[in-house]
Amino acid sequence: MYIIRDYVIFFSSEDPIVLSSSSDCYSDTSTSSAPTIDPVVINKLKKLKDEVDRLKAEESDTDSDVTLYFGDEDNFKGPPSRKRKSSDYTCTHVQQGTQTKISTLQSLRRQNKQILALKDVQIDSLVQFIKTFVILLVAGSRALGIISKIITGPLWRNIECKTHILDINDTLTALRSFLAEAKDDCSEVVTGKHLPFPEESCKIENDIVMAELFKPDETDVMTIQVLQALFSCMLNLLDRQAADHLPGNEVYQCRFDLQTDVVNELNCQIPLQELKYKRGTAFYEILN
Repeated sequence: MYIIRDYVIFFSSEDPIVLSSSSDCYSDTSTSSAPTIDPVVINKLKKLKDEVDRLKAEESDTDSDVTLYFGDEDNFKGPPSRKRKSSDYTCTHVQQGTQTKISTLQSLRRQNKQILALKDVQIDSLVQFIKTFVILLVAGSRALGIISKIITGPLWRNIECKTHILDINDTLTALRSFLAEAKDDCSEVVTGKHLPFPEESCKIENDIVMAELFKPDETDVMTIQVLQALFSCMLNLLDRQAADHLPGNEVYQCRFDLQTDVVNELNCQIPLQELKYKRGTAFYEILN
């Protein structure tokens, strides 16, 4: 039962309902058993109570702690026509998080494609580098083998078999002439047609290693470059270390002033083992 005293209640577009005072609602006679209220008023009051309950329910939802939004509510620009609720912040945060995940995933996909493309490029570059390095390695080994066969070996054999250290002058002169020509063009050296000591050419057919070294190969171009660089360095070293044994120097001319018979007689008095040792030692002392 509702007891309302002298109030006027307005409901949207409806006419106001005026309730009389309590003295009008209750009768002083003993025959009146209970006060009476207009049924229309009762319906309006029920609607008012339902509206109050609904507003209280929305207010309790607004105060809820369950939310996924971690930003400042004052910075959130929601609809100005109604009060913002926690669901607004929750939906906004979830939407922003979804967009962030999508953009991150797309970025990772682009990076993955770039990495795969770069990986292919790196693999191709690595394969090309290995091929070039292998060719250079084979060419360098081949060049050292050729030098060993046509220069180092014959030069050492000449040192051991000559009767006098001055006899090496002709060998060094021939070697210098060869280096001066070969440092600019080694195209005939890799084929075995141009040698510092022509007498060694007969060994190419009998020597399996020499035959393989002078056989045409895909490394010919690189081998020529390596040989020309090495021959240029060897020429500078020979001019500096063995200058006295080359034409135009004093020691080179002394060979023609010495009596060959006297020198041979002196050499015959030295044991063979010591003779070879002294020849080699004398030669390397000059080089050093």
